[in-house]
Amino acid sequence: MAEDRNPHKRSTESGDTPSRWKIARRWSYSGLAFIAVVSLIGLIIAWSGHPSSNTLRYEFAKTCMQVLAVAVFGGLATIATFNFQHSRAQEDNRLERNRRQLEKERDQRSREDDQLRSIAEETLGIYNRVKRIRRLLKAETGDGTLARVAYDRYMTNLLDEQLTFERLRTLTLFNPDKRLRVPLDRGTNASRGPLTSQTLTDSYQKIGQYLNEVIAEYQQKRHIVPETTTASLAEFDRLSEFLGYEFAKRLAHPMDTIIEYMLVVLWQSPE
Repeated sequence: MAEDRNPHKRSTESGDTPSRWKIARRWSYSGLAFIAVVSLIGLIIAWSGHPSSNTLRYEFAKTCMQVLAVAVFGGLATIATFNFQHSRAQEDNRLERNRRQLEKERDQRSREDDQLRSIAEETLGIYNRVKRIRRLLKAETGDGTLARVAYDRYMTNLLDEQLTFERLRTLTLFNPDKRLRVPLDRGTNASRGPLTSQTLTDSYQKIGQYLNEVIAEYQQKRHIVPETTTASLAEFDRLSEFLGYEFAKRLAHPMDTIIEYMLVVLWQSPE
């Protein structure tokens, strides 16, 4: 655990590995070269007198020759071993860097998915609350009349939801997730064209503008609704459309696009 908390220390240690290999290789080569030179000098000195067999100089020359051969072949073996170990160390470092990069990308993808999932869940929650407002208001105006107390209560709630749609539009517009910056394949709905970040932003904007029209009518015409009696619902065009079939065209359809977009993004493979 302590090692995971100090990535700088791990990277420093990994960076020191090539230096340690160079130092060890240099000392090994120097030692073998020293032994080879000493053996060669001893062989030249012992052999210069043309010693006969079974003499001390002859045995010394044989020993120097053997040591020289061991030094030469040992040097070759040492070079091969160091090269092999060095290549293995480099490969291990490369794999470790790739593993860390992959973990970093997975963590970033997880955070991005969590944020988009949170936005999608909040959007669905708002949509359900707007539908609840619409159904309750529809029940209140079932006889074709509108009471001020109901108008005030439900338009106030609708204003809160309209502002939330505007906030979500801003969140998606400036979201750093790269998947929101490239066209997305719609799969079975490919004939409708690719999804883009503009598609998502426009859908939030359309909903916000539509609800704002209903609220603007409330601000303009609230005063014509008597406090003790009711007004005719027919005098409120935007509210009548909100309670009628216009709701599906101007709010439900953009919501379908938002949910489709979120699902396409969240179900994308990491590649």
